[in-house]
Amino acid sequence: MTNFTNDIQKIYDFISTQKDDINKLYEYLEQNQDDKLAIIKDFAKNLGVPISEDMKLALITRIVGLRDDSLVQVLKQLDFNDEQIIELQEKAYQFAKNYWLDIHKSRIEFISSNNLLTPFYQKFSMGYML
Repeated sequence: MTNFTNDIQKIYDFISTQKDDINKLYEYLEQNQDDKLAIIKDFAKNLGVPISEDMKLALITRIVGLRDDSLVQVLKQLDFNDEQIIELQEKAYQFAKNYWLDIHKSRIEFISSNNLLTPFYQKFSMGYML
């Protein structure tokens, strides 16, 4: 294999590990491992919403699946009005956006710190962040 192919494989493995770690949030919820759900507690605190099992699942779904339908459902069950729900959807969007931006930054840092790819592809991989 060429260096480029090896580099791509290392990046793929890194991203796969990250993805597996992110998806474990569902597993942690199922197994009541609240100590491993710090990001979800921070998310709920950021939104100013009460944390319940339904809320945890909705927030995990917002981060992992990038969907907010279950969050909207839970907020309606908690008697939030339409205006409040829209405001919380926007805050949830911002939180998820920042979360995924940090994930992307860590990928770029991985590429740079391991000197993977050529300088051109390193710059290309960070494109919009310059």
